[in-house]
Amino acid sequence: MSSSEVTEVFFGVTKLFQSSDASLRRMIYFFIKEVAETCNPDDIIIVTSSLTKDMNSKEDLFRANSIRVLAKMCVSYSIMRDTKLE
Repeated sequence: MSSSEVTEVFFGVTKLFQSSDASLRRMIYFFIKEVAETCNPDDIIIVTSSLTKDMNSKEDLFRANSIRVLAKMCVSYSIMRDTKLE
């Protein structure tokens, strides 16, 4: 997939954050975690507000998964940034 296709799919999937279905949300978290490395870092920042909201959720599943995804995104972003500096 090209980077523009990945970005288009990424934003399409993030619209599914509005769902309260636990299985669907788990798939969304998994997708974002895996695709975060290939997306433009500027695009990834947009989803952080939804993840931050889920971090403060009363639902343990949402809270745990959002923390995992945010951690993965931070690591991916740091690696991309460090690679550009070299």
